[in-house]
Amino acid sequence: MLTQISLYLWGDNLAPQRITEMLGVMPSAARAKGETRTLPTKHVVTAKVGVWEFCTYPELKSSILADHIELLRSRFGSSGTNVGNLPDVEDACVDVFMAISAKEDRTECYFELSPKDLSHLQQFGVRIEFHVAFTDSDFINSSS
Repeated sequence: MLTQISLYLWGDNLAPQRITEMLGVMPSAARAKGETRTLPTKHVVTAKVGVWEFCTYPELKSSILADHIELLRSRFGSSGTNVGNLPDVEDACVDVFMAISAKEDRTECYFELSPKDLSHLQQFGVRIEFHVAFTDSDFINSSS
């Protein structure tokens, strides 16, 4: 099973470098509106909005959700408080993603959030989204 948590910040005028400096955390990915990048398929895409993302995977390859929450807490500390109020942030969320390979012979996904875990996630002051996927992808088995 693959587990990861991402913190996403979006905004038309979002300046990723400024967000990095304010948070004191290096992003996993960041781009300003209008920036172009080339995908592995050689297709060039232009960012329609500025984005700043910190993702716990692949730095942490644990399937335990609490481990990912602890990484966020330790990395951001109090700088992660109410990130939705940072300059030029128009939208933000904490995204909890879990993927289960069909090869695992599982038909359900179980996770729990303790009051402490919820408190750590709530410090960001943004919505929390949960996504669970069942897939045939091989990368999941290699990341457990």
